[in-house]
This record gives sequence, structure tokens and C-alpha cells, in this order.
Amino acid sequence: MTFTPVRTPRAVPMLLGEKLDAARALEMGPFTVVVPDADALAAVLAERTAALRDKPREALLAVKSLLRDETATTVPARLDLDQPHPAEPAAQPAPAALSLAGPQ
Repeated sequence: MTFTPVRTPRAVPMLLGEKLDAARALEMGPFTVVVPDADALAAVLAERTAALRDKPREALLAVKSLLRDETATTVPARLDLDQPHPAEPAAQPAPAALSLAGPQ
């Protein structure tokens, strides 16, 4: 029999299919907010949607990829994931027009 290690103790109740109340789910981390009713939920969703809408799409995709990739547990694999995304300005060569030193 092969055992797969559980990465965090909070995964155990989820693996066992235990029911969680809102307070426990918030404490464990699957949720980041608990709201009392549908109106409060609509307000939180509108606020968070607006916050995400204003972020660069490429940055959101890169963060989502890093959060999903749990296979990168070795240092070299993690470093590969942490490299700038090709669409990021940090990965692009600086245009000559931005050179403060002028022509050499």
C-alpha cells in the first residue's frame, strides 16, 4: 500500500468528507469570507470582481498557475515557475528609446 502525505492538517477533514460550518471553513482556509445573506454576498462579489477587473490579466494568470501547481516541490522546479512570464515587462528587453545614457 502506498501512502500519499497530506500537505497540511487542514486537508484531513476535506479528504474524509467531513462537513464544515462556515466558521470552521473560514478558519481552515477554503474560504476567505463568510457573509450573512444574499445581499452581503452580492456586495462582496461586486467588490472583488471590480478589484480583479483592474488587475493585469497576465499577472492574474501567472498567480493562478503558481497557486495551482503543487507539483513544483523541488527548489529548481519552483525557481522555474517563479521566472518572469514572457508577457511581463520584466521579461521583455528594454526599448532603446528608454535608455537614459543615449547612444554609446
